[in-house]
Amino acid sequence: MSLKLENLKVNMGGNEILHNINLDMNSGEFISLLGPSGCGKSTLLKTIAGLNDLEKGKVILFGNEIQNISPEKRGTVIVFQDLRLFPHLSVEKNIAFAMNLNKINKQKQKEVVSKLLKNVQLEGFEKRKIKELSGGQMQRVALARALAANPDILLLDEPFSGLDEKLRIEMGQLVKKLQRENNMTMILVTHDKNEALQLSDRIALMMHGDIIQYDKPYNIYSSPISKEVADYFGRNNYFVGEVVKNIFKCHNFKLNCDKKDGKYEIMVRPSSIEIDEKKKDYEISEIIYIGDFVELVLRGKNEKILVKDSSKILSNNNIKVNNKVGIKIREEEVSFFKFE
Repeated sequence: MSLKLENLKVNMGGNEILHNINLDMNSGEFISLLGPSGCGKSTLLKTIAGLNDLEKGKVILFGNEIQNISPEKRGTVIVFQDLRLFPHLSVEKNIAFAMNLNKINKQKQKEVVSKLLKNVQLEGFEKRKIKELSGGQMQRVALARALAANPDILLLDEPFSGLDEKLRIEMGQLVKKLQRENNMTMILVTHDKNEALQLSDRIALMMHGDIIQYDKPYNIYSSPISKEVADYFGRNNYFVGEVVKNIFKCHNFKLNCDKKDGKYEIMVRPSSIEIDEKKKDYEISEIIYIGDFVELVLRGKNEKILVKDSSKILSNNNIKVNNKVGIKIREEEVSFFKFE
C-alpha cells in the first residue's frame, strides 16, 4: 500500500471542510477524487500535498507518517489547473527547474528533459517560450515538469478542465498511458464523470466533505450504494414496489431478484430500458436527439419514464411522438434501495 489516509479532518475559517476522511491506495494505482464543486476534493488533494493544515488525522506514505513533513520533502508533486509555468523560461528550463534546484548535473538534466519531451509528445520544443505554446502544449509541459521531479505520487488538480473536449480526452489518454507504462501512482481531482470512469482504477466519490463511495468505476456506476451516488452519474428512473419470494412487483411490471421480502425503491438507468413495441403501456411524449443516441420520454397514467437508446431506433416508423409502446427492463442492471 503506497498511501493511507486515516481520519483526516480539515477546518478552514471555523468550518469543518473534511470530515474524518479514510482512504487507501496501492502503488501504481490511478485514483480519482470525483464530486461537485465544494465537496472537498481539491482540499483533500492539497492536504495530501501538505498545503493545508490538518485538524486531526494521519497521512501515511509507504508506511511513514508525513502529515508533519513540509510539502517539498513529502515525495508528492501537484499539478494545478492554472499550471503555474514560468513564462520567462523556455520549455526545457521549465521542465528542468526542480532538477536545477537539486543541483542535478547538466547532462543528466538534458537526458531527462529529452525523454520526458518524447513521452509527452513535444520533441523539438525544447527552446520554445511558454507564451508560444497552445493550451494543450502547456498542459504537456506542466506534466513533464511534474514528472521530472520523480514523485512517489503525482497529484493532478483538475489540470484538463480548461481545455476543450477533444484536447481534454487526448490529455487524459496520454496521462493514463504514461501512468500505466511507468507503473506510476496518481490521484486526479475532477468533476468530469466520464473522465473519472475512463481513467481510474478506483473512484472516491465525495459529497459534503465525505467520501460516500470508494470503488472500481464499474461498481460505483452499476452498484451505487445510495440514490445520491446513483443520481450523481445522471438522471434515473425510480419505482416503488415490494419483493415477495424473490419477485419485485410494482403497479405495472415485475422483476426477478435475489432480495429479501420487503418494500423497495428500485433505480433503473435510462440505458437499461428497452422499447417493447408489442405492449402499449406508455405514450411517447418527447424524442430528444443527441447524436449517437436519443432520449425518449414516456408517459403512463401516473409516471414519466426516461429511456436512452441508440439513434438507430429512429429508423423504426413506430418510434414517433404520441405513439404507444411498452418497456423491457434489463433485470441485472437494476439497483435496489430499501424504501424508508
